[in-house]
Amino acid sequence: MKRKEDLLSTWSGRAFVAALALLIGLGMAGVGTLLSSTHGAAQVAGNARELHWTNATVGAAGITRAAIAQAVFFSFDDR
Repeated sequence: MKRKEDLLSTWSGRAFVAALALLIGLGMAGVGTLLSSTHGAAQVAGNARELHWTNATVGAAGITRAAIAQAVFFSFDDR
């Protein structure tokens, strides 16, 4: 059974350690990309939710304004 020093002293051992370090680095980069895109998607969803509620509020205010204008218009009698 080889010891750790023997593994790093051979060419194949150094290649294995380099490949392992590369795989760990790529894995960390992948997780970082996943987390950043998830955070971005959550911000987009929050902005869309706020826009939806704002649009609904403006629509309700417009309907209310039109109803009040109609009530005022029909409350006058020209006779």
